[in-house]
Amino acid sequence: AKQIENEEIKTKILEYMKSVGTPVTISNIVKDFNNEYSIPKISALVKQLKDNGIVTREELKRVAYFKISE
Repeated sequence: AKQIENEEIKTKILEYMKSVGTPVTISNIVKDFNNEYSIPKISALVKQLKDNGIVTREELKRVAYFKISE
């Protein structure tokens, strides 16, 4: 059940990233989801997306930004 829920959240994250169109931080995502999910939860799921090559990470001024891979 958790895995299905996580896949749904990952889909939401990707849809969110597409709609924003600019690189986002983990806290942007959590805030824009009205704190429905915790920072560690979103962070773990975004890391999975990154490890699967779906999302890329870049660091600016020591802050990590994520965007959908081209």
